[in-house]
Amino acid sequence: SARLYVTALGAYEVYLNGKRVGDDVLAPGWTDYRERVEYQTYDVTANIVSGANTLAALLAPGWYSTPLKWFQQPNSYGLTPPALLAELRIEHADGTVDWIASDSEWKARESAILKAELYDGETYDARLALAGWDRANSDETGWSHVSVIEPKPLTIEAQDFQSIRAESVLPPRTMTVPKPGVYLYDFGQNMAGVERLHVQGPAGTDVQVRVGEDINKDGTLYTENLRTAKATDHFFLAGKGIEEFQPRFTFHGFRYVEISGLPAPPAKDAVEAVVLHTDAPFTTQLKTGSAMLNQLWSNILWGQRSNFVGVPTDCPQRDERMGWTGDAEVFWRAASYNADR
Repeated sequence: SARLYVTALGAYEVYLNGKRVGDDVLAPGWTDYRERVEYQTYDVTANIVSGANTLAALLAPGWYSTPLKWFQQPNSYGLTPPALLAELRIEHADGTVDWIASDSEWKARESAILKAELYDGETYDARLALAGWDRANSDETGWSHVSVIEPKPLTIEAQDFQSIRAESVLPPRTMTVPKPGVYLYDFGQNMAGVERLHVQGPAGTDVQVRVGEDINKDGTLYTENLRTAKATDHFFLAGKGIEEFQPRFTFHGFRYVEISGLPAPPAKDAVEAVVLHTDAPFTTQLKTGSAMLNQLWSNILWGQRSNFVGVPTDCPQRDERMGWTGDAEVFWRAASYNADR
């Protein structure tokens, strides 16, 4: 059997022999990193192969060091850089146990994800993607040994809450062209999540994605309520036919997705919306003969989805998204009734 334990100051995705381990989003979750951090446990028995095995990870700022609050001040939890901690426990058929831990022998380099912030968005350059980087016997040119850091003492404990996960993928209802070269997709529903693109163009094409909750009178995207949050993703194409992009280390609050920078109009189904929220299973249904009441009930559940992304927040879209119990205190009974927390 094989079990993997992982945590980070920041956010991570972990891979074993080229396969993603788990489906958590923005793991290990948002805590007061000055005091404690949660670790996740994965059964990876099926991922282990005979011979050489490769354990790999992507590491991003997450809530740990991304600029938070209205002043866009980074490193709210200290100056220690984002860091990963992992241990792989392998138990053999004869009962012996091997431990493989992250240490100074690990190697690192910058990935194709050039930037990832919660408020401002993610930048990915597909031209820089390394084929096979997370598999055995990959080319180590350009890699260097990691720096081992010693953070201030903090508690590392097992995760005791549900992870953030993708619940569903929504297709757009309409696509309009408010300006030449600008394509606006309406998903008909406000949500917390990210976009998924299926686009093509020459290598180096900068596909810019902006999101928002409403549109202006002229049909363009309304972003004033975002305040200083850019909520903008960039996808630089590799020029290899239809390419897929989905941000890994950010999330947005939106109904509309605006795409620009493409050399030709995209298809109506070139964009999807991936709904993200804390994976607490919904436990209640309400159906009435009143369309108004049914819509009100739907609004309540979607509001809960959008503001339960990690800790309960005040909003999912602007330069805030902070843990906030002022509103939550009057919603706890309904929230715990709606979903199994």
